[in-house]
Amino acid sequence: MSTKARRLLLTILVAAVVLANTATSAAAHPETPGLSGHYRIGDDHQGSSWSPVAHADAGTVRTVAGNGTVRSTDSSWNSPADAVGLGDVGPDGSYYVAEPQRHVVSKISPDGTRTVVAGTGEAGSSGDGGPARAARLDGPKAVAVGHDGTLYIADDRRVRRVGPDGIISTYVGSVAENGIGSSRASDITPLDVAVDRRGSLYIADASGNRIIKVAPDRRATIVAGEGASDSEPADVISSEPRALAVADDGSLYFVDRDARGFHAVRRLGPQGRASVVTGTDARSARLSAPTDVAVAPDGTLYVADAGNHRVQAIGSPGRNSIAATLSVAVRGPGSVDVRPDGSLLVGTSDRVIRSVEGGKITTFADLSPDDAAAPRAADFAVGLVTSADVDPMTGELYFVDLDSKLRRIDRAGRVHTVDLAPPEAPFGVQAVAVGVDGTPYVASTDAVWKLPKNSTPVLVAGRGAAPVTTGKLARAVSLRPYAIEMSPDGTLYIADAAGVLRVEEDGRLTVALKQANAQRYRIAPARDGVVYVADTDRHRVDRYDRYGKRTHVAGNGADSYAYHGGDRGDGNAATKAPLPDPGDITVAEDGTLYVSTAEDIRRVDPDGTIDTVFVNVDDESTNATFGPVVMLEMSGNGDLYFGQLGRIAVMARPGEISTASWYPLAWAVGAGLLVACGLLLVRRRSAAATRTSGD
Repeated sequence: MSTKARRLLLTILVAAVVLANTATSAAAHPETPGLSGHYRIGDDHQGSSWSPVAHADAGTVRTVAGNGTVRSTDSSWNSPADAVGLGDVGPDGSYYVAEPQRHVVSKISPDGTRTVVAGTGEAGSSGDGGPARAARLDGPKAVAVGHDGTLYIADDRRVRRVGPDGIISTYVGSVAENGIGSSRASDITPLDVAVDRRGSLYIADASGNRIIKVAPDRRATIVAGEGASDSEPADVISSEPRALAVADDGSLYFVDRDARGFHAVRRLGPQGRASVVTGTDARSARLSAPTDVAVAPDGTLYVADAGNHRVQAIGSPGRNSIAATLSVAVRGPGSVDVRPDGSLLVGTSDRVIRSVEGGKITTFADLSPDDAAAPRAADFAVGLVTSADVDPMTGELYFVDLDSKLRRIDRAGRVHTVDLAPPEAPFGVQAVAVGVDGTPYVASTDAVWKLPKNSTPVLVAGRGAAPVTTGKLARAVSLRPYAIEMSPDGTLYIADAAGVLRVEEDGRLTVALKQANAQRYRIAPARDGVVYVADTDRHRVDRYDRYGKRTHVAGNGADSYAYHGGDRGDGNAATKAPLPDPGDITVAEDGTLYVSTAEDIRRVDPDGTIDTVFVNVDDESTNATFGPVVMLEMSGNGDLYFGQLGRIAVMARPGEISTASWYPLAWAVGAGLLVACGLLLVRRRSAAATRTSGD
């Protein structure tokens, strides 16, 4: 064979191999076992260039949050009752507070200096007889301070005592040890403790539905609840007593909450007479999930009304007023205490202690965990993600779960709950979108809010009475938003019961698509007023320009792949392919669309071709067993985030995937080239043989 023929043959072989390898590597990579969570790529990756799958092959899928466990209620690490334990003010003005998540009790001096006075930070019940700093506490719920500086700590199933000398001991381990016979339940589960002027200790015992009084000689009596000798105090507690406060006249105030939704603050007078101070059956203001009570020197009673996100002040005549509300910067008050000068200390669900004085609220101490102490996203029970968006400035992911909380996954792979500090009544979050400058926006049931950093939310749309009409101020209309999205040029879109709305630069609305059918549309705004709309009822995707002109983009109206024999129509025109019940939609910078169905994720290229980039295979031999895809969000660097029941995942650069629809063509071309090469070789040899025989 001549040198020229050899070179031609070599070129053809290389081309065939390249085409075959391209087809083989083009499929969406399956999920890689053992790879989960966010990964910091390096400090040189700033802004939107950061990615948790920066070095992975295109199509690789990794779980970034969720362990497959579905959370039906909010995690305990973020509930108001556990975020900051109940505290007390000491004789020197220092504030002592229990920190159940850190298993310690801290002292905060008047100047804000914070020191740990009990607990090592490891859970346990040890160390009696030694220094309190060397002892283990097990989720301490509350602390009370005696007039001599003695600390009483409501630990797991006991009350611990820390004397002025710093030595810790078990003060009450069971009521049987303190004079109450074994015929009654002797174990205790203390939720709060309080000390009166005479040095008697009161214990709110959840396991016995009772309040126990321990005299200075350590003899115990039940003063209210099950086992009380007086019939009236015995009936006064409907369920678990949760918080205590003792007034100077000996009156005992406590919070009573039961599973039926009965919430009240009760008073047990010095003579044992019980009454309702405020609550659901009182004529005064209603309560919602009260968490703590405190009595000021002038007799004013303060109630941490967590469910209503306020602190109520109840004066001597029994009339209520709001002492501190979320209109300043407080969310979910979990504790309240009174300083000797009458000012308040309020612990909130974001683990911050606020000082309230003269109507002004300031931050007294921040007990929130640093990034290293926040829960790992890989261990977090995600549930069902209803909305998400990526911060274009940092690459961090914001998401909303079924518990209507806004959460953020940082670049270290840890989950943080974003404190909303709403200016009025509390609201649950329906959806989230992040602006081009990294500012989050959230939708509540009746409004859309902007969340500036370190400030209270700003109303953007809703809370008005006017009907939704083009030209109306967004803040003047009545809204029922269920989704919000931000376009690449910073325009906010709202999917509402009235249709798809656009908020213009002057704050007025434009109705991009009018349709009184809530929950029907999922939207993906692009630049210049263009918005893509996935219509779940019609099983298709349409494109609307700024002037409302509609263009059919994808979906042939079929509500099942079964009508096409299971054929998804990959590699063909998207308008001819089935797209049953599109669940969500997102658009990349280059105009590529991604649409989720119950079974898969489809990609619609700018040329109108549709392909499948992810299939949810319900197979125990794979990792893709999390359920239908319910959320899609494209990051600025081309990665695709999606949510399934029990997790949030990310796919590396799905726009670079050449799907399986190209396999037959690639292999055919490769095989054809090989055949052509063989034929050429045969012809060359035949010609050479002919020349030889002729010679």
